[in-house]
Amino acid sequence: VAWRMWLNGWRGAYAANDLGWHGRADTMFSAYNRMQLLSPDTTIVDPDSAKHLARQNEKPGVGIYNSGYITRYPEGKMQVNHYDMNLVYIDEMLRSFQWTGDTAFLRQCWPVLVRHMAWEKRNFDQDSDHLYDAYAAIWASDALQYSGGDVAHSSAYNYFSNLLVARVARILGYDDTPYREEASAIRQAMDSILWMPARGWYAEYRDRKDLDVLHPSAGLWTIYHAIDSKVPDPFQAYQCLRYVDLHIPHIPIHSPDLTGDYHLLSTTNWMPYTWSVNNVAMAEVIHTALAYWEGYRTRDAYTLFKSMILESMYLGSSPGNFEQISFYDRFRGELYRDFADPIGITSRALVEGLFGIRPDALRGHLEISPGFPGSWDHASIHLPDIDYSFRRSGNRDCYEIHPRFRVPLPLV
Repeated sequence: VAWRMWLNGWRGAYAANDLGWHGRADTMFSAYNRMQLLSPDTTIVDPDSAKHLARQNEKPGVGIYNSGYITRYPEGKMQVNHYDMNLVYIDEMLRSFQWTGDTAFLRQCWPVLVRHMAWEKRNFDQDSDHLYDAYAAIWASDALQYSGGDVAHSSAYNYFSNLLVARVARILGYDDTPYREEASAIRQAMDSILWMPARGWYAEYRDRKDLDVLHPSAGLWTIYHAIDSKVPDPFQAYQCLRYVDLHIPHIPIHSPDLTGDYHLLSTTNWMPYTWSVNNVAMAEVIHTALAYWEGYRTRDAYTLFKSMILESMYLGSSPGNFEQISFYDRFRGELYRDFADPIGITSRALVEGLFGIRPDALRGHLEISPGFPGSWDHASIHLPDIDYSFRRSGNRDCYEIHPRFRVPLPLV
C-alpha cells in the first residue's frame, strides 16, 4: 500500500510459495509470461536525451527491452519500465517449482525460461566472462550503479537460475548442458575473481574500466544473495556473515517497554547517504536474517528477525505493519504500509528459516532444518502444504510432520 504500481519483480511473490498459495502464483506467472518480448534478439543502444543520456529510451526494441524482457502490465499493454524485474521474477518462478513440482506448468513456462536466460547473457554478460552486470534489478536499485561492471549479487542470481533451469531441462527431457556449464562457470568466476581471500567475502563488483579493481565494501544484498543462491561453501558463508557482524552498522532498538539486545542493520557502510543504498529497510534486514539461518547461525538469525518484527509491527506507527523503511532510517524515517517486498521475504524467513521447511520438488526431497532458538521447547506451524510441530521434553525432541505437497517428497 503506497507504491501502487504494476511491477512483476522484487520479492512479493515469494509469499505465494511459502504460504501455499500456488494457484495465485500460477495465475501471476501465467499472466506475466504472456508479456515477454519476443524480439529483437539484439541489443540496440538508444540513450534518452531528455534524461541527459543517463537512461535508455523506454520503448520495446532498444536498450534492455529486447527478446526475453518481461513488460510491466499483466495481460495488458506491452509497456516497458526502467526497472529490470526479470531477475527476481524468474527466481520466484523457479523457487515455486521447488514447492510444486508441477511438470505441466513447468513445460508451459519452459519457453519463457529459455528466452530469459538468453536475455540475461545477451544484455549483462557481453564479454562472456560469466560475471553479470546489474541494472535496476533489486530493491536497492534506484541509486545502485555498476556501469557495466561484474556484479556479485546479479551473478549469484544467475548462478542459481542456471542451476535450476538445468534441473527443469532434465525433467522435461531437454539438453541441460548449456545451463549446467554456465552455472559451473559463474561459480568458478565468482570464486576466482570476486571472492577476496584475504578479507573473506565477495567484492561488491569488479570495475569495468580497470579490471584489476575490486570494490570491496559489499552491501547486505551481496552477502545474502550469494548465500541464498547457494554460491559459497559453508566456511565461505560463515566468513561472509562475519563481514556483516563486523563491518555493517548495527543500530540498537530503544524502547522503554523492550528489554534485550535487539538491533537492525544498515544496508551498507557507504557514505554519504543516498536513497536506496544505505537505508534501514525491513526486507533487507529480514533477507539477511534468512541468510543467517541458511548459514547455520540460528541464534543471530532469530535475534535479527525478531528485532525487525518488533520494530515494524509493534513499535512502529501502524500495528502489524510490514514497513518498507524503518523509523531508524535517519533521513526518511518510517515509510509505507504493508510493502510487498518485505511481506514476501518475511514469509520465506519464517517458513524456510525459523521452521526450516525447504522443499525441492526438482530434486525430489523435503528438507527440514529447524532454526528455533535454543530456549524454545515447543513450536508449530500450519500451512496448506504441511503441518509441523515440535516439542522438547528433557533430552527428547519430538517432531510431528504431515506434508501435503502436490508431489510426494521424501523427508531429509
